[in-house]
Amino acid sequence: MEIWEKLNHSASQNKNFKNDEAILSNIHQKSDYMDDTMQLGGNIQLTGFRDLDGSSMVILKKIVGNYVKKLSEQAEKFESLSLTMKPVHEKEKSEMYEIHAKLMDNGKPVVSEVTERNLFVAVDSALKKVENELN
Repeated sequence: MEIWEKLNHSASQNKNFKNDEAILSNIHQKSDYMDDTMQLGGNIQLTGFRDLDGSSMVILKKIVGNYVKKLSEQAEKFESLSLTMKPVHEKEKSEMYEIHAKLMDNGKPVVSEVTERNLFVAVDSALKKVENELN
């Protein structure tokens, strides 16, 4: 028996193999998700926006940049801001975007979550909620 056959045979005999396979698949999905993170400056993190076209990314960065300026003035000690987008429904003309925002202010998280049909409205609403929490 070749080494690969032995490994496959051994793995198929293991009752936990299916569970291990599911765990590895989950880890792989999470690592793909983590690879989708981009940094803006040193303290802004965007996750899930990789597939956005260039012009949409310019608009997104402008919205985020304007809020970061306001939030850093209002926060006790602005540390970081992370935005995560999760497409909920990806059918054409009926997309839904779930946006999670998390601001770290002097070691304390300020979070919000918004689901909208328009990506820019969702980002604006999520950041507005964070801003309102600071006031």
